[in-house]
Amino acid sequence: MSESKQQELDQLLLRKPLPRVEDRTAMQARLKQVSEDFRNLQVVNNKIVAVATQKELDYRYVAEMIAEIGSLAGRLKSNLQLPVAKSNEIKGKPEKSGESDISAELRALDELIVRFTTNPVFRATNVVDVDLAKQASKDLSAVIERSKELKQRLRKFSKTTKPQ
Repeated sequence: MSESKQQELDQLLLRKPLPRVEDRTAMQARLKQVSEDFRNLQVVNNKIVAVATQKELDYRYVAEMIAEIGSLAGRLKSNLQLPVAKSNEIKGKPEKSGESDISAELRALDELIVRFTTNPVFRATNVVDVDLAKQASKDLSAVIERSKELKQRLRKFSKTTKPQ
């Protein structure tokens, strides 16, 4: 690297503000939020699984729960320091079709959430396995993406049908 480029880089680095170190209280609050979101993600997912077995779905109610899953997953993604998943690595997108396939899509979302929440990276405290962390990141990104798509489809169906 030329000397002028090195000086330019050094000046840029000097202008960049130092990252703020979180204080202990903020870190504890963040860990508490992660724990609550992790638990609530599983609770809401269990509610969806229970509702998905019904013959007649209340699309509006399921859409609200899917929106909650998206919100929880998004907050987990921002609070957890997982590796970034590339969009082309996110797999398992179901084919979009009619109303009858909503139950299958809900089961697929359930499988993603279960795979994410049972990932061994969340049990190990001493060493972080990079491959497990990447898989958790991919699964969480897929949950976020799938919940957005499913929420939109459910809201569309809730406008065309009325629950009994």
